[in-house]
Amino acid sequence: MKFKKQPNTREEQLKVVREYLETEFRQIFPTVETIPNVNMTAPDPYEHAKSVYITNNTPKYIRTVDNSIVGFKIRCKENFK
Repeated sequence: MKFKKQPNTREEQLKVVREYLETEFRQIFPTVETIPNVNMTAPDPYEHAKSVYITNNTPKYIRTVDNSIVGFKIRCKENFK
């Protein structure tokens, strides 16, 4: 994941991470038929599954990638010249 500009606030960082996870979800599950364990009673099953995926994976992503030295190197390349 590459940032065009370093987000300054936690809200901006969360927005970027959630956009990344949304893109990742759309690549893994292109249609509602490809999603396992879909709640078909939801008004929009695909959007429901996407929101569950993002909600469940945001803390894990932040803990393992975003807060790691690798994530910092990706965001702040000018510090590692």
